[in-house]
Amino acid sequence: MSKPSDFNALVARLARMTSSPNGLDSSLMIGQYGGPLTAGLILAALQWLKTHGKVVADQPRLVSLAAGLVRMGGAIGSARVVTRLFGLLPMIDWLLKLYPRPFKALIGLILHPSRFSLDIRNERVYATIRIIALCGYYIGEHTAWLASQGVLQIKPATVSKIAVWSVRSWA
Repeated sequence: MSKPSDFNALVARLARMTSSPNGLDSSLMIGQYGGPLTAGLILAALQWLKTHGKVVADQPRLVSLAAGLVRMGGAIGSARVVTRLFGLLPMIDWLLKLYPRPFKALIGLILHPSRFSLDIRNERVYATIRIIALCGYYIGEHTAWLASQGVLQIKPATVSKIAVWSVRSWA
């Protein structure tokens, strides 16, 4: 049996870990993928017991628990997508720090493209390309998710293309 101080230290560590966006996402990921994995193990164990002639009195409750763990994983996955939406704000903030007058910079690029060096070795150009790609990822991921939830009416083939391009822009 662990000491109360060990438990207190564990709780304090978990509180610190989940207080940051990355730590919270990692913790939720454990629940998202661990729930269905545990459900699969429960169902595999029940199947193994059945093939070996063992009777499990609580089989309906265990099957129901497995189904609940799968639903929990799906709900946590949705929560992770929603929380990642807020990752778009730092990208926009970063872009605004690079271009304090973004509309003026965009109009200048459109009207006089020859004045702008698009050399990828330029740190500002490289950062701009990274921001645009990451914004494409965030927008694509959330558009596909909203369509999968029935919020946006988009054809499944189009949703698949959006999801693929979202992942490509992230990579």
